[in-house]
Amino acid sequence: MSTDLDRALSDVVAQLDDAAPPITVDEILNVHDDAEHAVLVPLTRTVQTRRRPLMFVAAAAAVAALVAGMVAVTSLRDSSSVSDQPGQTAPQRPDDLPATGVAFSPEDGLALSVARDTLIAECMADKGFDYPLPTTDELIAAFGEWQPHAVLGIQRAGAARRVGYHSAGVGGFGTPSQASANQLMDAAEREAFGIALEGPELAAATTPDAVTDPETGRVLVGGCWGQVQAAALNNDEDLRAAVNEAGNIGEMAPSGAGFDDAALNNPRVQDALDTWSTCVETRTAEQADTPNELARRFLDGNYDGSANSEEITVAAADAECQQEADLWTTWYTVVAELTHNRLGADADLYDDWTLARVEMVNSARTTLADRNIELPSLD
Repeated sequence: MSTDLDRALSDVVAQLDDAAPPITVDEILNVHDDAEHAVLVPLTRTVQTRRRPLMFVAAAAAVAALVAGMVAVTSLRDSSSVSDQPGQTAPQRPDDLPATGVAFSPEDGLALSVARDTLIAECMADKGFDYPLPTTDELIAAFGEWQPHAVLGIQRAGAARRVGYHSAGVGGFGTPSQASANQLMDAAEREAFGIALEGPELAAATTPDAVTDPETGRVLVGGCWGQVQAAALNNDEDLRAAVNEAGNIGEMAPSGAGFDDAALNNPRVQDALDTWSTCVETRTAEQADTPNELARRFLDGNYDGSANSEEITVAAADAECQQEADLWTTWYTVVAELTHNRLGADADLYDDWTLARVEMVNSARTTLADRNIELPSLD
């Protein structure tokens, strides 16, 4: 590993092994189900039809992990005690922490992924390989595209104008341009590249159990991907577990299940949704109560299809109206407050977790700034 890579990664103070719940080999190899996995990348390869051992899956899984991590703790066994009613005082949170808590914005996810890919590319270059990075258009589409969510949906207008509500086309081989680069390699080149990127065990894996830690469910990844991950290894999962246990909170639910009713009924969320709905109707004549409802009219269960001009127009207006209504920030601010309320005296655990994630994003942005890498606008 290069000195620059060591230096950049040694600055990672945040205790994150991933910016999301553990990504298992099943999630990497098997068909994406948006009802279960609110991840950005549809990882559609199966063990039976695998074209090669996980080529470029590091990039795709990193994107999936980062965007899955954009959600906060949102699955409660009983949310009745945390409803935000008029007259209740919102919990006091430290001024230096984001009101949205552990949620990553699309821009945060973009910074984390580009920094991680940059460090992987440097490591691969040290091993004599050219690790292709996604194009600007691919990044804009991937980090702004529609995601399964009970209320929200399309993330940013840049993606909406490119793919509407449909998939950005990122799969098990990464982005389309990365998949093309893979196809140009012969079998021997793919094998050598895969070993350098993922380590020999993961590169040769044909079953999930072969490369999964039985205790944690984590992928035992090696190579450059593993080195970059290990350099940032810390207590993100410990913090997550402590918050879940202290708040009697169940498993993370990317869609927001459990908090949906409490957050949706919050007056601030209702005001933001009203602003969004009026904006969309004015611009498109479409009527809907939530962005999710609007997007589902066009998806019709076919996430991997193509968008027509009407869909692109509506999706762009949807994303822009969400921005005008500040809907994403409002939603996750309320979710963070609900979580804070639920934790009570243990709310500092949530703040610790939030701080860890803030530091991870800051470290990623420092990595990019040190290399004069500018991120594209997602709007």
